Amino acid sequence: MQVISLKKVTYVISLLIVFFLPFPKKIIPPLIILLFISWLFESPIRNKFSNIKFKSVFFLSIIFYTIHIIGLLYTENIKAGLFDLEVKLTLFLFPLFFVSVSNIFREKFNYILLSFLTGNLLAAIICFIIAFYNAFNYLFYCSLSTGFSIGIKPISELYYHNFYYGMLSKFMHPTYFSMYLIFCICIIFYFFNNKIYCKTLLKKLILISLVLFFLITIYFLSSRAGQLTCIVVFTINIFLLKFTFIKNKLLKYAFLSFLSIFVIIASLSNDRFLNAVKQSYLLFFPKDLNSQKLSNDRIILWQVSYELAKENIIFGVGTGDIKNELKKKYNKYNITDAINSEYNSHNQYLETFIGQGIIGFITLLILLGFPFIYGIRKKNYLLVSFIIIISINFLFESALNNQAGVVFFSFFYCFCSTLNFSNKI
Repeated sequence: MQVISLKKVTYVISLLIVFFLPFPKKIIPPLIILLFISWLFESPIRNKFSNIKFKSVFFLSIIFYTIHIIGLLYTENIKAGLFDLEVKLTLFLFPLFFVSVSNIFREKFNYILLSFLTGNLLAAIICFIIAFYNAFNYLFYCSLSTGFSIGIKPISELYYHNFYYGMLSKFMHPTYFSMYLIFCICIIFYFFNNKIYCKTLLKKLILISLVLFFLITIYFLSSRAGQLTCIVVFTINIFLLKFTFIKNKLLKYAFLSFLSIFVIIASLSNDRFLNAVKQSYLLFFPKDLNSQKLSNDRIILWQVSYELAKENIIFGVGTGDIKNELKKKYNKYNITDAINSEYNSHNQYLETFIGQGIIGFITLLILLGFPFIYGIRKKNYLLVSFIIIISINFLFESALNNQAGVVFFSFFYCFCSTLNFSNKI
């Protein structure tokens, strides 16, 4: 009887982690624990870090995490600080894992991507099945109560109650789900560019159909960050990607331009995205915070966070005191919704600036900027696309404050960087 090696177990658990990322968050922590148990016993410690000097890019994440540990030294709320470190632990663990990753992971690079793609496809299909099921029940009861006469209002309610924003996204916040799906589209672009899983016309059509399905799902999720990211990613990919499956250069640009125009028109027809565009003038012409309502949501939160960051510009308030200090500001300006909901900054750059000061903020910029430049130099456009996606979403969410953001970031930040250590570039 053949014994399964721990190396293969570690690989299989990695597949499961990325597959289940878009599903309920309780699934992920046990898998991460299993991953590192199998990794620890897979080979002697000294062998794991034998080629550490060739992969120093991963240590930026560890340095960033270490700054958060230092932030505990001057924080008042140690309990909150320790919880924050627990949430962000994969920023430290995944670099250690990937810096010693064995050849099986580099050889099976594409299977990891395919697993993530499949998991998100399944999650999106389940969300639509639930939405259609609920919509059918809604229409059925409406038709009974109105004598089978359905008006415009019930149809509108059907959309907003089942297919719109959080009503569609059943497993996580729609902003994070949109971020995942956009990265799935970038993975498909990567497959096309490297002629992976697209050597026949049928496979090409399947992949193109997946792109359109993910775009439709992103539209219904109605995440403003997601739609803005879509516009930027498609526009940039027009200039970066080769798309060798399209021989004619004119057709290549026409194809990507069509997708970009489709994304832009879809975004501009979305009321949440349009509302955000209309309110964006407040970023450049901020009003008195005392006169503001939270109808301007993130912009007001950003103004408050920026003010707090300026007051603690060098070292920040400490790893555990961010929420308490923000709440004091919310009370000062009587922003009741933010007080009751205990909102964070909804901006990772400001969140880091508040907690760790200018040192943490600069480290975060380097954390994102170095792999971006590295990816362009090495023509690792999957890494470049990932950094673009993350950088934009960091503008709208404190993504490293929760599992959906930090596990996705820490895993694929390191994983995409391994592409240049593979023989298949």
